[in-house]
Amino acid sequence: MATFEFTHSWKAAELDRCMRRNVVSGASGLGLRRGVTIADESGRTDTRNIETVKGLRQARKRFQLPTAPATETALLCPYLRRVSEGGQLQITVNGESVPFELAAQRDYWEDAWQRIEVPARLLRQGENEVVFRAVGDSQWSLLIEESRHPDRSEISDDGGITWRSEELGGSDRADGEYVVRLWLDQYANWGEIISDPVDLLAASGEVATTHGGSAVARLDVEWSTPECTGIEFSW
Repeated sequence: MATFEFTHSWKAAELDRCMRRNVVSGASGLGLRRGVTIADESGRTDTRNIETVKGLRQARKRFQLPTAPATETALLCPYLRRVSEGGQLQITVNGESVPFELAAQRDYWEDAWQRIEVPARLLRQGENEVVFRAVGDSQWSLLIEESRHPDRSEISDDGGITWRSEELGGSDRADGEYVVRLWLDQYANWGEIISDPVDLLAASGEVATTHGGSAVARLDVEWSTPECTGIEFSW
């Protein structure tokens, strides 16, 4: 049986065309993307589907973290507007208050998205809860995305004594997740990159015209990884 051999090397430009998840390319090679967003929704909603936080009516969003954050600061990012003139909103993360002051003037494209710094020490592995409470007569609104799972958004009508995950929003007719996200300034836990197809039979005319034979593919890779990281290859 005749044996044919050829080598294919991926250059930087080819890697840029590869399908990838959580991977970025730079001068030093491929690396994990920095920045991890924890979210239970994708924003498929509109400004008519809102939850109003006022008086005894409080909103709670729960996040599930696979590990404790490996960073000093996180960002809480709710799609949040103030409905009333003036007033304050109290936000607590796992029972501790975090400072929040609505900017007096913002560009229209970021009018409702808030970026609230949260000390990472307040976050923990497993379940974390964020509670929104209006102060005084102020009123605030959160967006709701209609969904059934994972059921981590809740409302209270008695000042936080009891909570429910159904009958959210105006007229208590919504069921879904609040558009509230958590951003962690750390690298993704994993990444994946998939090359373009490599046509072994079309690699040379001699191989392409061979019939009835068999082909054996071998993948040889040279790489380097930072400490406490690893890499896997599959062909």
